[in-house]
Amino acid sequence: MVCLGGGGDPLDREKQVDEYELRRVLHGMLEGFDIRPPFDAAVLCERLAWARGREIRLIARDLPSPAVFGCLVPMLTKDLIIYPEQAAQPHRQHIIFHEVVHLIRRHVSTGGAGELLMCGQLPDGCAGAEHRQTLYDHWKEWEAEAGATMLTEWSKKRSRLILTRNHLSRPGNFHLR
Repeated sequence: MVCLGGGGDPLDREKQVDEYELRRVLHGMLEGFDIRPPFDAAVLCERLAWARGREIRLIARDLPSPAVFGCLVPMLTKDLIIYPEQAAQPHRQHIIFHEVVHLIRRHVSTGGAGELLMCGQLPDGCAGAEHRQTLYDHWKEWEAEAGATMLTEWSKKRSRLILTRNHLSRPGNFHLR
C-alpha cells in the first residue's frame, strides 16, 4: 500500500522537508508502487495516477529553444505535465520527474483551481521573490529539483542479482533487488 498523504504526514504541502526525509518518502513510494530500476518517468506517472485516482497526461511540445523547463497544469480531473519534445531523453525524464515531485509533495492544489507551476516561475506576492538568486531558492522548487535528481539517479540503476549461500546450493533460486 502506498501512503500519499493524510494529516501531519511528510507530504504536507506547506511543510518543507530535508533531503533525508524527501529521499525516504520517494524511496518508500517506489517500493509501494513495486517499481524497480531501471524505470522511466512514464511508468512512475502511470502508478502515481492510479494511486491518486487522477490521470497524469504527459505532453511533449515544441517549446521555445532552448527550453529547459517543464510545466505542471492541474485541471479539474487530470494533471498535465508539459515538457520540451526537443530535449534529450535523459533530460526529458528529469523534467518529468521534477513535475512529478511537485504532485507527490502536493505543491499545487488540484481540482481546476487555475494554479500553474513552472520551474522558477512563482506566483506574484511570494515573500522574497524579488531577492531570489536562483530558480531553486523557493523551497518547493528545491524539493522538486532535489527529488527529480534522486529519481533520475535511481531510474538508471541496474537491478542487482543477490545470491546468498542458501541460494547457491539450489540452482535457479535467486531474486533481483
